[in-house]
Amino acid sequence: MSPGNPNVPVIFPQSPFVTFQQYGLHNDIGNVCEYPKAEVINNLRAAWQRSR
Repeated sequence: MSPGNPNVPVIFPQSPFVTFQQYGLHNDIGNVCEYPKAEVINNLRAAWQRSR
């Protein structure tokens, strides 16, 4: 599961990841927290659908 759309490029010549790479910035942060349980995702999706 990815937090963003993998089809949207983030590495290009004027990208902050390229511009600040020399200072240690990179786009591979790894896992910073556990994925939520399926029940949590389902409840969030149901709440969003009710609000529409």
